[in-house]
Amino acid sequence: MWKIKKELLEEIIRAAQKTCPYEFLCLLSGKNETIEEIVFIPNINGKNFVEINTHNIPIDNTIIGTIHSHPHGENTPSKADKKFFQNYQINGIINYTYQINQVRFYNKKGETIEIEII
Repeated sequence: MWKIKKELLEEIIRAAQKTCPYEFLCLLSGKNETIEEIVFIPNINGKNFVEINTHNIPIDNTIIGTIHSHPHGENTPSKADKKFFQNYQINGIINYTYQINQVRFYNKKGETIEIEII
């Protein structure tokens, strides 16, 4: 089971709140099924989208996933989200409530997975 420190998840949520009403996105870095860091990359964001240039993603084998916000909707993945998820082991969505217990995580297939908050 994947794990993430509560303080790190809270930091991600705060960053997402600061970009509201626009979507937020960052990469997740870690090893041994533990998310240890966030990696910010340049992006273009709007009220219902966030875009990245894949050439800006660092070549780093510790990048294991993504997390982004849906500031105007639920934390279920869109078709575009599911396509993007295929590139990473773990993917998170923060919904408009910005509550730690409302963050959902998904695997490469877009299926919900459980994360242990440590």
